[in-house]
Amino acid sequence: MSLATLQALQHQLSLTVDAAQQHIKAATSLDTSAPCSQEASERFHELAAEIESVQTELQALVAAVVTQTRQNRVAIPTETLELTTETIDPMDVETGTEDEAVQANSEKQDIDQGRNPPSPEEVATRLQHFVLKTGEASATLEAGMRRNKSHVALTACRKVTDNLFQLMVSKVPINEAAACLFRDTAGKLATILADDQVAGNMRGMCVVHLVKKLGNVLELADTLTGIPAALSDAVLRSTRLKLKKYAETHSEDLLTMMEKTVLPIQKKGKLTGRRVEGPVKKLIVDFQQEMNRYKHFQMIDVPQRSEERWKVFKEVAEALAKWIGLTSMTATPPNQLKSMLRAAKRFNQEFPDRVPVLLLRNVGMRLRICRRRHKPAKKSKTPGK
Repeated sequence: MSLATLQALQHQLSLTVDAAQQHIKAATSLDTSAPCSQEASERFHELAAEIESVQTELQALVAAVVTQTRQNRVAIPTETLELTTETIDPMDVETGTEDEAVQANSEKQDIDQGRNPPSPEEVATRLQHFVLKTGEASATLEAGMRRNKSHVALTACRKVTDNLFQLMVSKVPINEAAACLFRDTAGKLATILADDQVAGNMRGMCVVHLVKKLGNVLELADTLTGIPAALSDAVLRSTRLKLKKYAETHSEDLLTMMEKTVLPIQKKGKLTGRRVEGPVKKLIVDFQQEMNRYKHFQMIDVPQRSEERWKVFKEVAEALAKWIGLTSMTATPPNQLKSMLRAAKRFNQEFPDRVPVLLLRNVGMRLRICRRRHKPAKKSKTPGK
């Protein structure tokens, strides 16, 4: 960006701010005590949402300008300026197995920390995407839309947080304006998630990973010099606490959902393998996810499950064990059964005796029978002539 272009931008933005201040001063001198109509009130809300959208676009623009200006001022090796083709996170699309995808992505990113950090341009692109999606989420929430875009904004925030942490680990300078924009937008996202309309629509593991990464950023910022104050101040710490509170509030959602699946079937009288064959496949997947979720929630110091809720966990596990015992032993078991057994054994090592022995025994027996059935028979030797 040339110096002339930068001067023109500065002049235009100054004029815009001055004009807006003049409008505000003029408005304060007017009498606004008269009640407004319903139509006018609705228009007020629409305009407020539009102004907020303009604000997020302006923040993204300023961050991009400042970042590019800094790059013009500081010599950067050519190899660090390679742009990635990924500008929108593929995980913007919510899937039924997102919890597992987030966990796998988290583990991969932990491994990748030793590699080259993202380029400043890539971080700026992701930050702009985060600001944009958070603005859209806020607008849909204001409009009362049933399905808002908070999950997309959450994913974008998680990506930016990962990028910032990688820059800090690699001692790459972080722009002050970009850090402030990230902090403020993350705070806005936390406020959106706290809204009741959003509750229950989010993936808990994504929030848990974000809380964990924000904790890493705050902890590292306290030990390094030259880190923008916005990455260690009280505002960002408050945002992390809000997100942790959200995670805590929804930490039992999946267990509750499984309980609601099991109880009606249990109450319908005598169970048969045919009746539970469909539900058992989903319950196997959900039960494994629940065990993985609980371990990760504990990593961010969410309070431990109460004995009352552990009782529900046991009831669900015992129901699953009985259902597995009822299914046809000649049928091929679900593909997830083996991985669920491994997860259950690991879970019992960390949280002793929480997974009932009945479940471990029935799953193990089911897999052993399947292995024997599919084991190739030994060829008998042909007697010599």
